[in-house]
Amino acid sequence: MIFSSIFGNRVKKPIWEYKTDGVLWRITFSSNGFIVGEDRDVDKKVVTYFCLDSKNGNVLWRDLTFCDPFWSAVKGIIANKLFIHGFRKPDMPEQHKISVVDLKSGKELWFRNDISVLSANQEFICAFRDFFEKRVYYLIDINNGELVQEFNQLPETYLAEKDFTGRTNFIYPQPAEINIDLKNKLSKFIPFDKIKGSIEMTKWNNFIFFSFHTQQIKTIEGSLNFLHQFSIIDELKNKLIFKTILNKETPNIVPDSFFIDGNNLYILKEKSTISVFDISKL
Repeated sequence: MIFSSIFGNRVKKPIWEYKTDGVLWRITFSSNGFIVGEDRDVDKKVVTYFCLDSKNGNVLWRDLTFCDPFWSAVKGIIANKLFIHGFRKPDMPEQHKISVVDLKSGKELWFRNDISVLSANQEFICAFRDFFEKRVYYLIDINNGELVQEFNQLPETYLAEKDFTGRTNFIYPQPAEINIDLKNKLSKFIPFDKIKGSIEMTKWNNFIFFSFHTQQIKTIEGSLNFLHQFSIIDELKNKLIFKTILNKETPNIVPDSFFIDGNNLYILKEKSTISVFDISKL
């Protein structure tokens, strides 16, 4: 995969990449340096999960299914435990059932199909079951899924793990406020008259990172699709130093396609590829 870029007068390549077989639906970062992702085949209605080392992209495991063949998703991560929830019914988005998985090996530690999980900490899961005209709450041992205590009301002293849903302390792009100053600064890099939707943008040191969509015509079927592009400019030099296509043809506006974690830039391409770049030497 070639990227149009000038970093030290050479084409800059990702430090690592990972490609899913289906749609890259979602990725979740653990606090200890791992990435869990959902790989969905929408036509076959199958979801598999994978786990990567964020430092180098090494695959710890992949192509594993938990809780339900399709109607499942990542609930959260605590330490080395991954939580996958199911749903009460396919046509009801209410979470139900839980698989607890060893993060590094992908081995399922235990599974319960009779509870819905609210939150968790290093020792316990707080869950509930609905009965006729009442709801019962439970503290469940996080290591084996066994009942520890039962409550008729949600226990007030129970505190959830703050990072249960995974790390979120990244630099994310935001919709840019288009004004005269911004247009003057970026007019030679962005075709403002052809933009569809918002420009997503963030700054890092003296660099501006942004993505935008322009509408294209898909000649074979004649349907309208969007071209989704990403660029980096040096704000001090007013110079384009990197650009790539995120999605060649997408029927919908695709938000949240890049973010920054420390010195690493994550780009999500074609709804299937994670590309990671070292931006420390920009």
